[in-house]
Amino acid sequence: MDTGADLTLLRQAVADEVNLWNDVAGQIHVAGIGGVPEMRQLFNALVHIAGQAILVTADCRDDIN
Repeated sequence: MDTGADLTLLRQAVADEVNLWNDVAGQIHVAGIGGVPEMRQLFNALVHIAGQAILVTADCRDDIN
C-alpha cells in the first residue's frame, strides 16, 4: 500500500470483507497512462499500518489481483 498515493486500490473482495460499501467518498474520472478515463465510485477506508491509523480514499475493483 502506498500511503502517500492520491488514491488507494483495493480488491473488491477486501472491501466485501470489511463492509466498506457504506462509506462513500464520491466519484472521480480515472485513467492509466494512455487509457480511457472511466467514472469510478470511491470509498473512505481506515487502514492500520504499524500501529498508525491512516484514512485513505479507495477505489474498490474486481479486475486486480
